[in-house]
Order: sequence, then structure tokens, then C-alpha cells
Amino acid sequence: MKPALYAISLNFLRHVRMGFPGGCWEWTGSKLPGGYGQIHIWGHGMKAHRVAWMLKHDPILPVGGGQRGPIGQIVIHTCDNPGCVNPRHLRLANQSENALDRERKGRGSRVGLQKAMAYMIERARLSPEQVREIRVLRTRGMTSSTVGRRFGISQELARLIGLRLRYAWVSD
Repeated sequence: MKPALYAISLNFLRHVRMGFPGGCWEWTGSKLPGGYGQIHIWGHGMKAHRVAWMLKHDPILPVGGGQRGPIGQIVIHTCDNPGCVNPRHLRLANQSENALDRERKGRGSRVGLQKAMAYMIERARLSPEQVREIRVLRTRGMTSSTVGRRFGISQELARLIGLRLRYAWVSD
């Protein structure tokens, strides 16, 4: 680990209360309205769960570059605890997937869900049937590049669909 990341890790961990194995790691530092942790790194305020994700994986943008990740992605919680910084409880998603997740869990408005669904359907390059077929093919071992060529999409998109990180709104 690079010295700068090591220093950030030490500072970060000072503000984490780790619970039982597999449980939430609660942020004990400063918090934003809504319960999200906040930490300052090199003079830039960042959400603590985002920093946790970056320390576990790779940085998704230079510090101070905003809260979005690669290709417009954000870091969201699978545990629904905004104060949690356990990297195992975090994943990348796009804003529409985040809105759908929030709606499914009863934390948003029906209007928001309808707008998110309409936006995703309108932007979708693939039909729900095609997405389901891609998932089946990937599960059966077909490579991402072969699936991508078959459907006219990139290898990366085929991989992400197979992992349910894209087109998450399409049910199986």
C-alpha cells in the first residue's frame, strides 16, 4: 500500500467501530444529515462509505472529484445503514438502480419509482428478455466477449449484466 493510502487508512480506521463478523462497521466520526459518515481527506469532504469502498478496491475518481464512480456510478449500501462503512456491505450502482432499491425498500415515493423505471426503459439498449437471456448464457459459462458480440454490446456490459450490476431493474 502506498504511504498516502496507508495514512488515510489509519485515519479512517480511527473512526470505525467494527461489530460482529459480517455485521455493520459503524462510522463514529462526523456525520451528515441522514446519518452518512463524512471524512476530510486533503481538504475535501467525502462520504465515509465511499472512502471505505475505495480503500478496499481502487479509487474511483481523484479525491475531490465528486461522489460519482466509474461511468456515473455511486457507492450504495446493501445493509441500508447509512452509517455503515463495511466494504462487504457496499456496492457500485447507478442513480436509477439506487432509486429503484430505495423504492423497493419503501424509502421513497411512488412517483420517484415511476420516473426511474421510465428513464431506464427509455434508455435501455436491450429488452428485458434479452437481459434475461444474457444472464442465462453467462450463468452457463458463455464468455462476456461472446455474449457481447451476439447482442451487439461491449464485453464489459455483458459482464456487468451477468453480475446484475447493470439492468438490475429487470427481474429474473
